[in-house]
Amino acid sequence: MNILECSLKTEQVARLAGVRMGTVQYWVSTGLITPHKPPQGSGTSTGWAFLDIIRLRIISRLRNGGISLQKIRIALKRLGEWGEADPLGSGRLLAINGELFWIESEEHLVNILQGQRALSKVLLIDLQEVAEDTRTKIRAMCAA
Repeated sequence: MNILECSLKTEQVARLAGVRMGTVQYWVSTGLITPHKPPQGSGTSTGWAFLDIIRLRIISRLRNGGISLQKIRIALKRLGEWGEADPLGSGRLLAINGELFWIESEEHLVNILQGQRALSKVLLIDLQEVAEDTRTKIRAMCAA
């Protein structure tokens, strides 16, 4: 099964991301994340593709790491302004004391929110690791 052709329901992706279905629905309704197949009216289902699920899981990990939705929104907007077409599809993020850094290289960190550095409480999200883990779990769900 090619996971890029698999489309999961909101209930399934909420489970993958470790959040409640209502949380996913809220994030969609506020424009934080957009599934590849939004519902087309009452009674229709939402379709979530592989990259949608990666984005959702990264947002969930940021929230679990104490990053506010406001900061996540600002970070996504700024990364888009900096030319990162899909900031949650590639690259590396680092969270330090509630600040978000974009890791451009091993020597160059850019503070996405304020341009300051901090030295404690580091949360490093390896986006490739999230993608690989998501790929494995989607294969299992789609095969069932």
